[in-house]
Formats: sequence, C-alpha cells, structure tokens
Amino acid sequence: MKRLYFIVTPLSLINAIEYREKHATSGIQNILYICTSYPPTIQQLASLTKPSDWDSIEYLAPNANDALGWIKTRLKLARVVRSACPEDEVLFGHLFNILVRYLACRFVDLGHNIIYADDGLATFAHWEELSTTGKLEPNHSGWFSRSLVRQKLMFPSFPIPAHSIKLFSFYELPLSGKYPVEKEKNNLTYLASGMSCKSTKMEFWFVGQPLVKLGILSHNSYCEYVDEAMASHRNKGRVTKYIPHRSEDIDSLPDFWNVTSLGQPLEYALINYRYIPEVIGGFYSSALVNLAHMFSNNLTVEFWYSHSLEVSDNQKIVWRYIRRISEPSDGGSANTRLLDCTTHPCGLKASRPR
Repeated sequence: MKRLYFIVTPLSLINAIEYREKHATSGIQNILYICTSYPPTIQQLASLTKPSDWDSIEYLAPNANDALGWIKTRLKLARVVRSACPEDEVLFGHLFNILVRYLACRFVDLGHNIIYADDGLATFAHWEELSTTGKLEPNHSGWFSRSLVRQKLMFPSFPIPAHSIKLFSFYELPLSGKYPVEKEKNNLTYLASGMSCKSTKMEFWFVGQPLVKLGILSHNSYCEYVDEAMASHRNKGRVTKYIPHRSEDIDSLPDFWNVTSLGQPLEYALINYRYIPEVIGGFYSSALVNLAHMFSNNLTVEFWYSHSLEVSDNQKIVWRYIRRISEPSDGGSANTRLLDCTTHPCGLKASRPR
C-alpha cells in the first residue's frame, strides 16, 4: 500500500508531514510529489524535506514558460495515476493548483476518496463551497490565457462531490451548509514536538503577505498599514522587524522596516530560532493562527484589520473566523488581538474606504 502526497506550498507540506506522522504504519510507502517549480517555494520546501523520511520524492511541475515541459508533465501525471492501486491513499494540499486539481479529479474518477489537507486560511472558501453546494467546482479565471488553455485542454477538471473528500485541518471552521463534510483534526502535534522553552525579547515582528502583488492593496496603502502597526509598538519601546512572504519583492520594501528573511515557514523558523518576540502581527496570514496555538503561553498575536481587506467572499469567511478566535468570550484564544489599522491612534491617518 502507498500514500501519495501532492503538495504545492510549504504549509501544505507541513500538513502532509503531520498526516504521515499521525498515521505512521509499517509497510506503507510514503511518496511525495511536489507540484510547483517556483524557485522561492522550492527553496523553502527543500529546507523542510528530509529525503530519508520519504520513500520517494518527485517533482512534477515544469517551468512556467516551457511549452514542451507542460506536455511532458501531462504524460507524467498519467503515469502517476496509472501506477496507483485502489487501496492507496491520496492526499492533496492545494486544490487551487491546476496540476493538483487535475490529479484529484482523476483519482476521484477512479473511485478513490481523497484527503484534502488545508493550505491555510485561503482554503476556507473551498470548505464553504463543499458544505453549501455539496461539490467543489473547478476554478477558471480569465477568458483567454495560457493558464486557461492549460486548464481546459491539458488539465481538465470536473466538480468533485463532497462525499469523496475528507478534510484534514487544524482549523475549527463551522461549516454552515446542509451537506456534511468529513473532517479529521490536525493538531500540529509533530510540528509542536520540536518546540522548547524559549526566552522572549521586546520585539514586534510583522508577517508580510503578497497583497500588493495580488492587487488586494496598493503599495501606498500596504506601507501605511504596516507603518501603523510598527509605530504602535515602537511607541512602546519594542524593536520592530518585517518578515517578508517568500513571493514578495523585497527590494520594494522600505529599508527602515528592518526586513528579515528567515528562509523557512515562520512556524518552523520560530521553533529553531534562539528566542521569540513578545508580539507577532500581520493581516490575515495563516501563520499567525498557527503560532497563536503553538506559543499560546508566551506569544501575543495581532491581526490588523482594514475594510479593504474584507471584500471577497473568501476574505469575509476568513475575517469571521479571526474575529471568533480573537474573542475569549466566544471560546477564542486569550493571546490574540484584533486591531483596526485604519483607526489605531498612532499618528498616521489611513483613509477608510467608503
């Protein structure tokens, strides 16, 4: 019997490792398939991957502009599907990715039930869709693009029914729909097992997100909001640092932010770091939720809110969840805070969207 893990991001790899360790059984082969070729992501994945922990590791994604490589990838994916046995387990970590979605559809078509390991807060929209419609529809963005041609012609997908999916997740998301979705709790036990008692320093770290690159915020608004958060802690005597996301353009960030690249997902980096800061903050990064759980006794986590960050349906679901975990009276964590960066009185005046 084999377990096949198809991952794209560092967080999906963390969750795949959690599943592997939680269900460790002798005689089962664990085969890891990495479905991205993005260099910064590959670098972080390499820092988390011990070849000795896997029976096999294979890279499936070609370079983005390699037309022949995409054709070869299509043939390679067909071979992967053919080599699977009916009793094999398959775990997917990022169903937004066209390769992963294509593979998931092929396995479901062959009668497999699939395990969907969450890929952070961005996955909430998929969970809501499953519980309200009973299926997961394909993603198609734009009318004509190379990506759309690949989705439609080379890597077609179809709706995946909710009864074919089991969620493996750390998050306690209340699913509001009428369709039941099987869910297994991921307690991040393996990740937390590497933790040790650490001293704290009077520092504030802001965890970056590629919101400018994604067109969610303008560069000026992003800088204003981060400045607001950092100013609130400098006024309290804390040293401030900015921890960039792997896909951010570091050269575009202000020098005075004290940009510090850790080279690993923040959850792993803090386990290995010589100390932890008193406070870590950001907008709605998944790492913040994970860290609030992992370091609940000696780390304060701040979520900095703006109306312009709660526009899409997925963002609304995410902020609804963040509000719930930030309210101790609602059963939330006492070490999380929700702050509004458009009204916080630190001297800056960010404009509130009307």
